[in-house]
Amino acid sequence: MKKIILLFLLITSHIIPNTLLSNSSLINLKVGNVYIYSYSATIIGGHFSGKIKSTISKDTIVNNKKYYYLNKFPDFYLGKWVRQDPITYSLYYLDKLPNCNNHFQESLLDSFVVQEGSLIIDCNDTLTRFDSLRTRNLFSRNTNYNYYNYSRSNSVSISNSSKVICDFFGIYKVFSSGGGGGGFSSSNYTLNGCVIDGVLYGDTSTTNISQINEISSDYCLNQNYPNPFNPETNISFSIKEKSKVKLFVFDNLGRVVTILVNSSLSAGTYNFIFNGENFPSGIYYYKLESENYKEIKKMILMK
Repeated sequence: MKKIILLFLLITSHIIPNTLLSNSSLINLKVGNVYIYSYSATIIGGHFSGKIKSTISKDTIVNNKKYYYLNKFPDFYLGKWVRQDPITYSLYYLDKLPNCNNHFQESLLDSFVVQEGSLIIDCNDTLTRFDSLRTRNLFSRNTNYNYYNYSRSNSVSISNSSKVICDFFGIYKVFSSGGGGGGFSSSNYTLNGCVIDGVLYGDTSTTNISQINEISSDYCLNQNYPNPFNPETNISFSIKEKSKVKLFVFDNLGRVVTILVNSSLSAGTYNFIFNGENFPSGIYYYKLESENYKEIKKMILMK
């Protein structure tokens, strides 16, 4: 009996990460979730910075497995159909290749099964990982997170990365650098805010806002134009004094789908270009909130 228990412990130690977070998905896979990252990147001598909006826009079933479409996430900017293994937490994405280490039509995107200091060879990649469990307050929520340092090598290139994966929020920070035939590149991403299950965390404002007038005598939220729209529309508003401003969009059920502005603005008139390409057709509402003013307008996305 003791031999059987010992054998079970040896087996499970290789399929369960040495520092588990909660039972929730390390990337909170649900259609409608939105994540805003600030980034800086150097690619073959050029430097870029700004914000990106990462979305989970749809799901599908393939080979009896459920995948979610992740677009513009750190580490895989181009969209991928992704699933997370419920036991190992490893991430796989749909691939046209016929087989990847017994994962039919899948390739390994990231592995959370590797023990500290050990190696894993999968899908023609060699991965080295080191783990440590920490705790911090993120977006007014106490959360555990794992800190990963790893190197990945294959026949084409070698890359080094650091990644922070948080309980509930998923990918919090990513730094990567590497080189191959095209030269050296590096990138740094940090999660500014997100919308998970319709609840807002942190700052989900983006940079699609411009000030068109520095003078305003009153508060006003204008009707968007064009309306109906597909996929972009303009939302303009005015504030008469410097204040903290929030502009957000919610659906017909009252669920917030994204925050467009969440920052301190000086007096003036502003225009925000809202892109609804990742949202389904329907009626939406946008609301402007400041210290002394609140107003709601309706708009229609028609694809």
